[in-house]
Amino acid sequence: MLWFSRGVETRGRDAVADRFREYYEGTWHLEPDMSQFRASVITDDVMQILVPIVFTRGLRGKPPQDNTFLISQTFVRDANGWHVASILPMPTPNSNNPRAERPIATGRLRKRDRVFEAFVTARSALPP
Repeated sequence: MLWFSRGVETRGRDAVADRFREYYEGTWHLEPDMSQFRASVITDDVMQILVPIVFTRGLRGKPPQDNTFLISQTFVRDANGWHVASILPMPTPNSNNPRAERPIATGRLRKRDRVFEAFVTARSALPP
């Protein structure tokens, strides 16, 4: 298992669980906007969901803050069923994050980049 957050790479199930405990000792709440939920079948064995969420978080003893992210989850099916292959949170322009104002893609996208193109499309469709 790999977790990359705040510029730190963490590998291994126990190490990732410890990192989560450290990050989320204080306030932690996810509120998905299910009216914007989208699911796409990429192939018979790959699907993707996109949903904006408001992520409320705060360090222990500090006031919480709200940020909006577009969450992309990719699922892959193998002989044992469906599994989460990736979770990608992308800050949205209204996320109180100055880096969110930057475009996430430039240049031409190839046909094999369908999943990334879906990220760009879904993000641009979010209300301001």
